[in-house]
Amino acid sequence: MLKPKIAIIGAGLSGLSCAKKLCLAGFSPTVIEKSRGIGGRLSTRRIGNQFSFDHGAQYVSSTGYDFNLYLNEAMEKGVAGEWCRMHSNANAKPKSKPKIVGLKGMSNLVTPLAENLDLHFNSAVKSINPHNNGWEVETINKLGKTTFDIVVITIPAPQARELLSTQLVISSDLNKVQFSPCLAAMIAFEDKISIETNTFMSPNSELAWCARNSSKPNQQLLPDCWIVHASAGWSEKNIDSSKDEIAKNLLKIFSNTFHIKLPKVQFLAGHKWRYAFACLPLKKDYILSSEKTLIVGGDWCLGNRAEDAYDTGLSIASFISNTF
Repeated sequence: MLKPKIAIIGAGLSGLSCAKKLCLAGFSPTVIEKSRGIGGRLSTRRIGNQFSFDHGAQYVSSTGYDFNLYLNEAMEKGVAGEWCRMHSNANAKPKSKPKIVGLKGMSNLVTPLAENLDLHFNSAVKSINPHNNGWEVETINKLGKTTFDIVVITIPAPQARELLSTQLVISSDLNKVQFSPCLAAMIAFEDKISIETNTFMSPNSELAWCARNSSKPNQQLLPDCWIVHASAGWSEKNIDSSKDEIAKNLLKIFSNTFHIKLPKVQFLAGHKWRYAFACLPLKKDYILSSEKTLIVGGDWCLGNRAEDAYDTGLSIASFISNTF
């Protein structure tokens, strides 16, 4: 019996975990990604050979068996390692759960999932429409219009809603999900700044998170690279500002927070994560079309952690394997 032709839209953790499990079950999915690399919010910005910033998710941790098994596999393969177990926060208790990061960048954490996959980058999807008994997916690149038996969509719910406006059953569920944004600044200082801690979490201020990226394993110590994430409230108020304005303002807030004179800034850039956290997740593994051949999922189905994204991908793959 021929296996169905499957497209997976999105090469973040959900899409890749789904694709990997499908491959192990004998399927051959096509993974379509709008950006130039894998990982989604497990993202690393590299500026030549001089600067490196994990400007999205800072680390991951596991509470369940499946994701813990994968993280151990990634560490055994030399693409992941343990970072600091504690962060500075006057109101927080010391954290004992390991923080796992991708070595030489968070995006490397997912490389074992991407091995031997049929990946297509720089391929934004323009439309998804019913075609015969399948779905016609149109992209902006050489794939053009391609028909698939099953389409899995693992992108943020608001973006999926734009693609699937005519799918009333799916749109109804997508409308229930709410997101908070996160604005970020990537800062490289010429000299190491005089802050003893490498991470700082303060969810009640304008800054939600600060981290010395160069303190992560297998990172160069200089320049002193930092990631600054704004709080959800500050991010919502400033979401329409330019990236340059965001970066300059967060640098000023960072300086005022620690009451220090900063060394010369070698690099400064801002970034907008419009759909950073699902403040109101769906609370189910995935969404199915009435035909059961169009499936939508992501971390926002279960929560907002990396493990939620991974588990959603596995659940979708299990459904396809057991059904088709």
